[in-house]
Amino acid sequence: MGQACSACPSPGSEEQLIDYGATAERSAADEPVKNHYHFVDYMAKWTPDTVGPEALEWVNKLIEILWPEMDKVAKHIVHDKITPRMQDKAAEKLARLKDIRFSHFTLGTATPRITGLHVSTTPYGGSKVRMMVDYQSDMAVELLAMGMKIGMRQFHLSGEMVVLMRPKMEDYPGNVGGCTMYFVNRPRIDLDFTGLANLADLGGIKGIVRQTIGDMFAEKLVLPNAVTNVFGFDDLTVYPPVLGPPHPPVAALIIKVVKATGIRDGDFNFNPFATKVEDNYVKFTFGDSAWKAPIGNLGQEHTFIVMDTMQKMSISVWDEDTITADDFLGHVGDFTVSELETLNGKDLQVHDPERKEGRGGIMQMEVSFYNVRPFKLSSERNMVVMQFQEVLLHFKPEGTVCARVKCGAETRTTRATKPMVSQIKVKTVDSVLQDMKERMKKEGVQEDVVERVTKHEGLQALSQASRVPLNVNVSFPVSTRDMECQSLEIEIVLMLPKKKEHVLGVYKHSMKVFLNDPEKEHDEKLDIKSDLGQIEVKASMFICALEMGSAPVGGKLKESPGTEKVDKQGTNEKDGPGEGSHGKESPRKRGWRIPFLGKAASSGSSSP
Repeated sequence: MGQACSACPSPGSEEQLIDYGATAERSAADEPVKNHYHFVDYMAKWTPDTVGPEALEWVNKLIEILWPEMDKVAKHIVHDKITPRMQDKAAEKLARLKDIRFSHFTLGTATPRITGLHVSTTPYGGSKVRMMVDYQSDMAVELLAMGMKIGMRQFHLSGEMVVLMRPKMEDYPGNVGGCTMYFVNRPRIDLDFTGLANLADLGGIKGIVRQTIGDMFAEKLVLPNAVTNVFGFDDLTVYPPVLGPPHPPVAALIIKVVKATGIRDGDFNFNPFATKVEDNYVKFTFGDSAWKAPIGNLGQEHTFIVMDTMQKMSISVWDEDTITADDFLGHVGDFTVSELETLNGKDLQVHDPERKEGRGGIMQMEVSFYNVRPFKLSSERNMVVMQFQEVLLHFKPEGTVCARVKCGAETRTTRATKPMVSQIKVKTVDSVLQDMKERMKKEGVQEDVVERVTKHEGLQALSQASRVPLNVNVSFPVSTRDMECQSLEIEIVLMLPKKKEHVLGVYKHSMKVFLNDPEKEHDEKLDIKSDLGQIEVKASMFICALEMGSAPVGGKLKESPGTEKVDKQGTNEKDGPGEGSHGKESPRKRGWRIPFLGKAASSGSSSP
């Protein structure tokens, strides 16, 4: 897996100038390079014991049967989730695009196909199923923008999806099992427009639609994000879906751009060879995170958290534009973690489709790979992990709630979540109120009095603390020196309509505690005072050492716990999981759990 196209030089090539841009895979956020996505070739180079498409026809047939129901779900997501996000992004670029919307949408009859499948066991228990998904849609889509209709005639999505199946989750109390789904990398998304096709590029409509869809995938289903469904066998309860990493981070990559020359000016200029770079930047996309390294200010560095060693870093060059969509200036390539390390300090060719022979300049970067060691403290670089479970609000919030964590110059914000309402409690109250109504009517109480007395509003049974499940983890790189004086600043934020927000309260947690006892996991109940009432935040924190190392070759970490790969004959062989080297102690025993459910599984969580 993760091999470059045969037309590309190998990462270890002795060539002075390395050119991956002409044939590399493209990320969802970038402009497509036609005929350069060798999906079939990539599958052919996958593992020899991969199950091929012929053996997967029953799975594809099942998808066909379920497809009409999926169409209903997709319409809901498009109208309620994608459209508002798309309108916000469009309005930021051009005010007259703020009315952009889908006037017609259907998935069509063409269904996604599973074209390859590979099964292995994991050090966390259960099985991992890696599958290649290819979806070439005949969906019928019509967009309205600036009073004109734009049709979409093609939508193509392809990528590698992983399903973790754990019938028994040993790290949770009670008899609990679960299933986790995610994409290792952003799926490739291509789309094309009909009708006023040229209008689709006016104001960057095409880029806005692609980026919105890609970002929605990344925020929910691209590592480090995943969706986990948990089932309690003791009480036959399906718990609310959990969004968050499926396992601990395995490594960290530190990237620094040190050279970028010969890159053209993306703004209009009578000189086609102008190379003004003040507003040019190199874009690094990795999982759900992206970093823009300004070419006019080289030497800045950024830390990327690695969840799977087969994740890919997409590198491209752009010109920032404040009026329309940013201009694509060239692509460097898509590289796995091990490939990135071989490119350290080497000149890389920027492939620019607008230039003769495609040569759009040269860039050079420094790449450092660090292993993650939970519950250990390094003398230099570390990573602090904060696992949010839930927020208890002793008042009824008028909006959604999120947590914002600041560590030095970096900020992480969780998704905004609605408070949970106990359906069991609501049904019980409704049953009691219905009984009261019948009794009062029999006693001759007037109907308007009955309705007024049996309303939900003001009932003590429904006015207890509002539970907001965040179920997410955030990680920050931090130096040992800064931990002496640095704190995690945790804000609980109420998100209101029209992008307004209200900071309900702030809590500061000193990182000195990790210096004193790095082997301890800190389970915390943070009490925060708010002008609206008391807030309790259930979370846990622990420290990880970042130790300089070498990236694994072929996705296998040298000191990883072994896993068993199931081959065609049903025998087992040891195989590194590509998920991580976590020291001698298994994460199953300490330090990592999908938050919130550890306690909910034993006490009985209510459905949202």
